[in-house]
Amino acid sequence: MGMKVLYILRHGKSSSTPEGGTDHDRALTHRGKRDAVAVGAEFARRGWVPARALVSSARRTRLTFEHFSRGLAEAGGGTVEECVEPTLYLAPPARILDCLAALDDDLPSVLIIGHNPGLHELACALSAGEESTAAARLTGGFPTCALAVFHCAANDWADIGPRTANLETVILARDLHQS
Repeated sequence: MGMKVLYILRHGKSSSTPEGGTDHDRALTHRGKRDAVAVGAEFARRGWVPARALVSSARRTRLTFEHFSRGLAEAGGGTVEECVEPTLYLAPPARILDCLAALDDDLPSVLIIGHNPGLHELACALSAGEESTAAARLTGGFPTCALAVFHCAANDWADIGPRTANLETVILARDLHQS
């Protein structure tokens, strides 16, 4: 049986909808940018480099990826290929799983940057039945720039589901700023 690594990252803290704009146009706040850089640096520190990033088409998710990538590079990590995926905008769990199923099965890992409630619901579904500290952290919600890391016993991305995923860790951006 193969192994896939799935990183689920909620976008950084975002601003309110700009005048004359839409929810899709929301940018990141200073905190959102700082948190995304910190998560990227944490990836580098842990030696994580996803093969590809699937990013919602919303401005706040694309900016999260930009700042995440900066943090990853500045901390000595690698680079990640970005694929903007419009169907991830406010996607429910089933649509997110459909995006995964469409991936090339040769990819060993993927980072998804998207939105709640879909990301939180997916993380909870994938970790259902697990009794771990990481799973317990999900019960408190999935705040901005929260990251859930899953190891999935699967050869194909289409096979990812609750019985194939093991939640390794949940990292909250606020934890990365504590001394």
